[in-house]
Amino acid sequence: GSRKDQAIIQAFLNHRGLHMLVSCLLSVRLSPSIKAQGWQSLCLVLQNVKDYTFDQLIQEEGAALNQLFSEPDLSVQEHLQSFVSALKTVCTRTSVESLRNLMTGDRDLPVFRRAVAYAAYEEALVRTQARNAQLSLWRTLKQNQELLCIALDIARSELPMLLCTLLRKNWLMMAQASMQHNESLFRVGAECEEDLWDFLGELLSLKLPEMAELISGMVVGSVVAHLSSLTSMKATANHWGIAFPNVEAISSGHLLDVLPSPSPFSRSCQSTASTASSSGEPSCLLVEFTACGLAGAAQAAELCAAPPPMSNDLNVSLTLRTVAIYARTLREIGIGCALMPIIELLLLPSVPSKQIDAMEQLAGGWVTEDSAIAFAEEFAARAMEDWALQPQIDDELSEEEKKTLLEQAKKHRDEYWQKELRTAAAMTGRNMVPNPFREAFLAMLDVTAGMSESLTFRANCNLKSVQSVDGKTAASIAMTELQLTYPQLLEDTRVLKHGTVPIIEEPEKAPTISSWAEGLAWFLQVRCTAVPCRFERRAVERTLPKG
Repeated sequence: GSRKDQAIIQAFLNHRGLHMLVSCLLSVRLSPSIKAQGWQSLCLVLQNVKDYTFDQLIQEEGAALNQLFSEPDLSVQEHLQSFVSALKTVCTRTSVESLRNLMTGDRDLPVFRRAVAYAAYEEALVRTQARNAQLSLWRTLKQNQELLCIALDIARSELPMLLCTLLRKNWLMMAQASMQHNESLFRVGAECEEDLWDFLGELLSLKLPEMAELISGMVVGSVVAHLSSLTSMKATANHWGIAFPNVEAISSGHLLDVLPSPSPFSRSCQSTASTASSSGEPSCLLVEFTACGLAGAAQAAELCAAPPPMSNDLNVSLTLRTVAIYARTLREIGIGCALMPIIELLLLPSVPSKQIDAMEQLAGGWVTEDSAIAFAEEFAARAMEDWALQPQIDDELSEEEKKTLLEQAKKHRDEYWQKELRTAAAMTGRNMVPNPFREAFLAMLDVTAGMSESLTFRANCNLKSVQSVDGKTAASIAMTELQLTYPQLLEDTRVLKHGTVPIIEEPEKAPTISSWAEGLAWFLQVRCTAVPCRFERRAVERTLPKG
């Protein structure tokens, strides 16, 4: 029609062809094979019509698409693939002017809600398409404050539980793989976790204060809280005082209606997102997003309890490994300042007593607004500081001018971080207390007390290898990633004297092998099929007989 005869398209519009396809897909009487053809036709139409025709379809048949996204029949796996493809197309192609036609009378956005629901789906292809659809829609939503508020409320109520549950399941998978020395299973969990952190990094890159608060709550509740295992604190029952979701409903895939509002501080069921995203002013209700992130992490921990519980050492190693991935994610998107609360917790000789109180609350599974939530909000505040430090790059500038601006911004940021960290390290007073986390963390690196003249790191290890959850290796990886973000870290936190270079330690040599049969048996025993670490490969080559 677009190439030959516009009347064909007009006939499709006049006869409500898109409405017919949606009615077919919602019918309970049609066979799966006919529905499969209906899905294919819908995807072809949405993907191939010209932009002005696509906008016309959304304007005239937005209600039909809302019904489809709200009540899809996805009992057949093939239908799910087509559904997510159509979802991604709509999210990617819909303009901000047409997007209002996808809002229901009760101020809901079914297309966005569905993209959120599948962001943690078990199948990687579906999960990836849903995340891409969501990110595309976020960029469009930022252009309309009313629609953005609706989307932020949906994200606040659903994203934390979904993503924290996925993170927790990956942790349990990697813990099981570590105890079984199963490299392939560990790699599956590690790749899924890395993919999740990349997605969280993309969400942070949107520069939405509410999203920064939400993700900070999730990070503190799902990751930082487990650093309490470094000390004598022990996790106990959860005391959030909220109703947890129906486990059977979640396992059957019905996620949209089982999650209660997780914030004990909610003051309104109306849209709580502020105009902070567009005006730059802070929101008085941002605390609700932080609380929801923390609550989502608490719910995920309740639903995904380890059966049997993992050891304290393994929990610490998994946590530090994840801290390393989180640090790398923030460094790659240029928001390294958000790592400052973790750096202070792990490396400063003394910290404010409120920070220790917050960690005790997190270890006990209960929170207050002026302690644990305030601690989580500090992560978001540091991310916002980094946004303010980033330069505004004009497309009309030359490459050389852009490079100069970026170099100046990096220098300014490094000076800012150095001032912040040196000031924090030098703080004294009755509100400051000795930091037990520093002592425990440095002990994993064989640094016992005071400012050291030497520090030994384990050789770099593949984060997708079981070896990455060895205690000293995990601590080395975390320290290395933090130091890559802030090169003077060890000196400015008074771990090393200035001018000292850390030593890279190779692991112990593999056992001597006298025959190919023994070599093969040893190789299979340690399950090094992929030889994930460079030093492992060298060890194998040294120990096997020549010829």
